[in-house]
Order: sequence, then structure tokens, then C-alpha cells
Amino acid sequence: MTEPTPDKAEGFGPIDSLAIAFPGGVIGAEGFNRLLALVDAGTINVLDLEFVKKAEDGAIVIVAPHDLGAVDGLDMDVFEGASSGLYTHDDLDELASFLNAGDIAALIIYEELSLLPAVAAWERAGGRVIGDGPVTVEEIVIALDATEA
Repeated sequence: MTEPTPDKAEGFGPIDSLAIAFPGGVIGAEGFNRLLALVDAGTINVLDLEFVKKAEDGAIVIVAPHDLGAVDGLDMDVFEGASSGLYTHDDLDELASFLNAGDIAALIIYEELSLLPAVAAWERAGGRVIGDGPVTVEEIVIALDATEA
């Protein structure tokens, strides 16, 4: 294990996932260019990126980035090796219900890094992380609705 640097806390930053469906398998490059920019800026770390396609028979098939070819000038080969196998077959089966035949989805598990310098500073001052985790949009809406009542 590497020693923490002054700007990096011990452990991981918050980890979350995102699944994006592309109806009819039509993928645009802008979002993937922005994803690469976030990685290059050190804002996020992609832990897993899978591309899947729903076949005509309803089966979910993993698609290699090189099989996607160039998308709006972006060579999708840049994502080769980003798949780490964190998504299980059960995860893929669950996502299948949101896809139509011919749709492609990008499934991303990522680590949020932007807050790590602050966490490292708090740890240096004797603080310790005692909890973290995702908050869903639904939870935020419910909380906001409750405050309005």
C-alpha cells in the first residue's frame, strides 16, 4: 500500500455507479470526452466501465470498446482495459429490463476524488471519516418535500 500524500486521504473517495442507455445503439462522443477530461483532471477515477448491448432475443452481450469503432471521431479503443469485472451477471440482468433490443448501455463504477484533499487535511488535523455513501435523488426530493410541508 502506498503512503498517503498530503493531498490524498487514506482509503477511497466515495464510490458510485452510473448506467447510461443509448437507444438504438446510437452513442455520442461528447459525454465520453467529458468523462476522459474528468479522469485527466483527477476529479474521478473509473474503476469499471462496461459496454453492453441487448440482443434481439433479450440477452445482454458485453461489447468490447474496439467493437464500437469510432464515435463522432473518438476512437473508443481508449476505453480498452477499463473493464475490471466489478459488474456481475445479476447486475447486467437487472439492467436488461431498462433496455430495448438494439440498445447499448455504458455501465460505469467510479470513485469521486475531488473531496479527498479536504478529507486528507481533516485527517491530518485528527479527524476521521465515520461514514460516507451515496444519497439518491429520490432521497433529496423526499427531504425537500418534507421541509416544505
